[in-house]
This record gives sequence, C-alpha cells and structure tokens, in this order.
Amino acid sequence: STPGRDGERTPMQWNDATHGGFSISEPWLPLADDVREKNVERQLRDSASLLHFYKELISLRKKHPALRSGDLEFVDMHTDVLAYRRSADGENTMIVLNFSASPKRIDKSILNASFKVLLSTHREKGAVIREMELIHPLEATVLVREDEK
Repeated sequence: STPGRDGERTPMQWNDATHGGFSISEPWLPLADDVREKNVERQLRDSASLLHFYKELISLRKKHPALRSGDLEFVDMHTDVLAYRRSADGENTMIVLNFSASPKRIDKSILNASFKVLLSTHREKGAVIREMELIHPLEATVLVREDEK
C-alpha cells in the first residue's frame, strides 16, 4: 500500500497550550516537537517570523500589479536558483530564489537597471541594487525597478 500524508502533517500549532491550542481533545495526529517555539501566537509577536514574511508578500502582491499579472520571463540560472521578471502597467519586477543550502554565483548582468529591494530574506528592504552576483543560501528576494517605484 502507498503511504499517506499523515506522517508529514501535524495539527495547526496556534499557541504553546495543551495540544497546541488546536483542540481541547487530543488530536489524532501528533503535534510537532517544536510546538513551544513554533506556533502562530509566537510568530505574531516576532516581526522577523515566517508568518510576517508571508503577510508582507501578500501585501506586496496587492500593491504591485507586476507581482500578480502581466508578462513573465524566466531568467536562465543554476538548477538551484529560480529567477524571473514580471512586468505590468509600466512596472518591472525581478524575483530571485535560491533553493540551495549553499551560496550561488549568478550572472551579475541579470539586473539590467537599478532595482530596489521590496522584500528579502537576506537583503535590506529599500536598498538599491545595481548588480547581484551572489545569492545567499535559501535566499528569496523581490525587487522592483528603481526608476518606477
């Protein structure tokens, strides 16, 4: 028989209370071992948490037309790096993602203009970038062309 998904799933960890705040009864799936450290309540208090990062991504998508529609152009990269440009309504964005646990050198010419960091796991928000030749391990960076936003 084919194994199910249950070995990979856990109940939503809302807080560090009994059963992670998921239920007053014991859930049929076990909680993750890190329920005390990783739960929604704790991430809501941590501005550097993954939850806040996702909320910022959603907000950016609403504010920037090129992040939700328009033209899409993939940039040829390493197998571990995904880079693509999005453009719509005169706005040009660039998204660069490193799925590797090691830094990757990339062609610094992928940025054909000055870009401003909208959101990044490793770069300062608002910083202007003219070249990008190294992408950090597990980095995700969203850029907008500087002369446009």
